[in-house]
Amino acid sequence: MAHRNARLTVYARRLLIARVVGEGRPVAHVVKELGCARATGYQWLARWRAEGDVGLVDRPSVAHRLPHRTPAAVEARVFQLLIVCRLGPAGWHRCWTCPVAPSPLKPP
Repeated sequence: MAHRNARLTVYARRLLIARVVGEGRPVAHVVKELGCARATGYQWLARWRAEGDVGLVDRPSVAHRLPHRTPAAVEARVFQLLIVCRLGPAGWHRCWTCPVAPSPLKPP
């Protein structure tokens, strides 16, 4: 399903392909009729040429990588403080080295 501000749904993308490939019309004219950017039209055309009709379906917008993600050990320590010490973010700084379990930031 397209996001709510998307100009082209799957149906409109197929219409774009039909008009450009089937009727031989210029992409610039077709996207103007459909109310989207020229770059978007070329993007959907390239996806269709590379993948066929499957390429016209919406893709998830989940990040493929997270270079600045919090390390798993720190994340586990935060959950531990949340559950065992029953502290929120304001209290974590006081209890970060409390003896609940070995801290992942300081070696024992």
